[in-house]
Amino acid sequence: MRKELDEKLCATYPLLFVDRYEDMTKTAMCWGFDCGDGWYPLINALCERLYARYNYTKSRLQHTEDGTFRYKDEAAKQWALTKLQEELEQEEKDIPIVFQVKEKFGGLHFYTHPREGCSEGTRERAQQIVFIYECISYHVCEECSIMEGVTTEGNGWIKTLCPSCRAERDKRRQKLVQEKEIFELE
Repeated sequence: MRKELDEKLCATYPLLFVDRYEDMTKTAMCWGFDCGDGWYPLINALCERLYARYNYTKSRLQHTEDGTFRYKDEAAKQWALTKLQEELEQEEKDIPIVFQVKEKFGGLHFYTHPREGCSEGTRERAQQIVFIYECISYHVCEECSIMEGVTTEGNGWIKTLCPSCRAERDKRRQKLVQEKEIFELE
């Protein structure tokens, strides 16, 4: 994935990609997103879904702080602020940490682990969300995001590509083979 898309994901979802620039002994995210640009919208949607509860609670907290949500008195508002802050802290713990994003056997693989203090059932919910998007990846071109005519196949390296991207890939591969044959003849 291009650097600017990588950086955009990390900036938009910092809690998911907290280990993005850590040492390789701690995470495989040090290598970045090992897939084509075409899966950027899919990965972005997956991250947005994993962030949904956190963003919802954060929004409620902001609306309570700025007075958008009205309360009968200041004590009720303070009680709500305290409860929402506690909720937000738990929602932050419930966002998994991503330790690898890559293409494998033609599909997206999005590996996470839970944070300390993660609530009951949250890991399973996150795994279900990830599973859905991994399944969808087999129907989205890894290079251009098109969903029409996509196939998952390949000689050696299996890729999920649309007909146009597959033809372009085959053309590049054929050129490399020809250059190698020419090189070997010399």
